[in-house]
Parts: sequence; C-alpha cells; structure tokens
Amino acid sequence: MITRLSHVHHAVSNMQDTLKLYDDLWGLKPSKIVRFPEEGVTNALFRIGQNYIIVQEPSHPRAALAKHIEQRGEGLRSLCLISDNLDAETSALRAKGVEFVERIPTDASPFRAAWVNPRYTKGLLIMLAEDPEIADFMQKSY
Repeated sequence: MITRLSHVHHAVSNMQDTLKLYDDLWGLKPSKIVRFPEEGVTNALFRIGQNYIIVQEPSHPRAALAKHIEQRGEGLRSLCLISDNLDAETSALRAKGVEFVERIPTDASPFRAAWVNPRYTKGLLIMLAEDPEIADFMQKSY
C-alpha cells in the first residue's frame, strides 16, 4: 500500500536561475547541493516537512535528464511514492500489466526502488521505494 509521498523531481536547465526563483517566491534555500556524475545530474534538495523537492539540472548534454528536458521541457519529472511493501506493490502492478525499471542498491543509491514506466502513468515517471531505506538515504545524502 502506498503510505506517503517522499519527494518530487523538478527538471531544469539552469540551476542558479531556479534556486533564485525558489528563494524569491517562497524564501526557500536548498539544504544541500549534490552532484551525481555517474547519472549526469546535479541535485538541489529542499526539505518541506517530511517531503522534499529535488531540483535537478543535467551536468552534461548526453545525460538522460538533458534528453528529458529537450523532449518534454522543464517541469515535474518524477515523484517518489513510499510503499509499506515494495515487493507486494510491484507484484500487484505487474499483475495489471505494468512494466518497471528496477534498481538494486548501489554505493550511490543504497536502497531498492522500482520505476514505473511512464507509459503506464500518463507520462509521469513514478518511483516506488520503502521506508526507512529511502528516508535514511535522503537524510544522509542531502
């Protein structure tokens, strides 16, 4: 069962302009900026209660995020939903014909996750993960 929203990814082509916008509009400043060279992204994290907004900028033009922005423009890229049982959640969705890109834990992302193919969600990339793994990662990484 889905229990809560963890975070959303806001895809942008210019991080500095977006950080200024968040500050000007809402007085929000990122708690941390993290570069993930293996994924070709730079992330700025804004914590709002138990949830996060992650502003993402591609760090090179061949990154998947750069291609996403080129094809779809800036804006909401994905969201992460927390499930109380990732295996049961993905099994139930598979039974409905949904396809996933699954990620096993790595040093960069030490939690299991399943990404729902956007063609099943009207174009929105949805990540499914479990607490406390994702919560621990968010707190330690950002």
